Amino acid sequence: HEELLRITREDDRFVVNHIEELSPEKADAEARMRESKEMLRKRAGQMFDLLMEMEHRHVLVVSHKGFLRELERGLLEIPDSPLFRNCELRVYRVIFTRGDRSLFHLERLH
Repeated sequence: HEELLRITREDDRFVVNHIEELSPEKADAEARMRESKEMLRKRAGQMFDLLMEMEHRHVLVVSHKGFLRELERGLLEIPDSPLFRNCELRVYRVIFTRGDRSLFHLERLH
């Protein structure tokens, strides 16, 4: 797990410390800005690259319900995925193909 933490800390896709460098006024404005579904779907799609770089067989994703919904609707190809409830856990077994970034197998376990 230390390797995963090191990788995500050094990966620009996961850096959020830029907010601390903003002026208080700009940080407040940025905090009020919401991501569109398209922005969330694009960011969720970037998870594919991270997952393909990992050698781990099990990955836990903890995030907000909008991101998780777009992760399911985009990357996991579940078009009618409902919003997550508070503290909801969903467990999947997934297999992706590396070359064309496609979902090969999806099975919901919980």
